[in-house]
Amino acid sequence: MLKGLGGLGGLGDMAKMMKAAQEMQAKMAELQEEMARTVVIGRSGRLVKARVTAAGELTGLDIDPSILVASERKWSRT
Repeated sequence: MLKGLGGLGGLGDMAKMMKAAQEMQAKMAELQEEMARTVVIGRSGRLVKARVTAAGELTGLDIDPSILVASERKWSRT
């Protein structure tokens, strides 16, 4: 037997742990994709509406022009 490994039984446990880690990674990737597809809409009364994915990406923002100061109505997209 190999010293320090506790016999070959420890290698089987390592293989199980590696398989479990791979399955966990696959599940995590699946959940991240689902979060990217899930859209949540938040509103502040009728004046502001934001659309955001569950992953945190802002996909839309609607602001009623009545709440903007005329000199601040020009916006630039970045």
